[in-house]
Amino acid sequence: MVRDWMRREGVTQYDLGKMAGISDATISRMLRGVSVPSWDTVNKLADVMGINEPTLKAALKASSPEREVKISQLIDLLDRLPERYFEMVFAQIRAAVQSLERSESVPASSQDTG
Repeated sequence: MVRDWMRREGVTQYDLGKMAGISDATISRMLRGVSVPSWDTVNKLADVMGINEPTLKAALKASSPEREVKISQLIDLLDRLPERYFEMVFAQIRAAVQSLERSESVPASSQDTG
């Protein structure tokens, strides 16, 4: 989301940092997924980009390499399960996610839950 906005606006990391009052090094670390920005940083970036903070924070979290690695690891673990356990583990994961969605008002996925 940030990279797309930067491309659209013709803005460099340095420019964005100046506009938001944060260092270009912070922008670089954030874009590479090396660090998750503080709420203060997200707030400043969201103001510059003209979007709300929760939307930007969610986009940054969803696109983080660390999250993608964990998702890949989870898929690898599921792939290694003997078939007789797969459905049981899948049902437990689905139930846990649905429970969290209900308890924390996390937006439910638009994908079919099976």
